[in-house]
Amino acid sequence: MSAPLTNPTLTILTGETVSSAAYIGNGELVGFQMPTAWTTADITLQGSADGVTFQDVYDDNAGKLTYKAAASEYVVLRTRLTIPWIKFVSSTAQLTSIKTITLVVRKYPTPGIKG
Repeated sequence: MSAPLTNPTLTILTGETVSSAAYIGNGELVGFQMPTAWTTADITLQGSADGVTFQDVYDDNAGKLTYKAAASEYVVLRTRLTIPWIKFVSSTAQLTSIKTITLVVRKYPTPGIKG
């Protein structure tokens, strides 16, 4: 049986490049959906273990994880991302309005808790 999917969201305010934080917890980020009014930009990620201190996320080749993102795209991730807290950083400020990005997270059972 496959783990269920949840859809937390991130928000980038008008004129900003860094999103709000989303709690992934014991889940795995497997993809994200871009809003229809998105200004095409690269997306990089920031992760945190505590939801307070965020740092850029790199892959195992020491490269910053970067995704090309355009309006209305559904982006599927190839890299396993199991970071408790996450933020997105846009390479371009989103000038026209607040942008909401929908995450696709596979949630795994919490050890020791029967569901």
